[in-house]
Amino acid sequence: MADVVLYASDSGMIIMYVSLKKNVKIMNNIRKSLLVLGIALISGAYSSQAQIYVGVRPVRPAIVRVEAPSPRHVWIDEDWREDHGAYVWAGGRWEEPPHPGYRYTPGHWAHDGHGHRWYAGHWHR
Repeated sequence: MADVVLYASDSGMIIMYVSLKKNVKIMNNIRKSLLVLGIALISGAYSSQAQIYVGVRPVRPAIVRVEAPSPRHVWIDEDWREDHGAYVWAGGRWEEPPHPGYRYTPGHWAHDGHGHRWYAGHWHR
């Protein structure tokens, strides 16, 4: 059985017949692709929120605090960020509040049965 058959009618119209079997196969391929894409997106969302624990807290480098760029700037002392499953130093900098009246709550280390975990600082009203 052909996948596509063209018929010419007496009135000059061309009628196209497409095999239902081929359409079902295409739809199944689209469904499978969407399923794989959905799984990839969901697993990416969960992995980006994974908590990182370390057995020993990383050593904080010695930082010299320079003069503030303006009176609005706040000193961010200790700060760590995740980079490929490890903590990387990101502190020792001046930062301007995102909005007037915002305050910075510094981050901190916490320890539980899994190890040490860094809770990042954040700006708030």
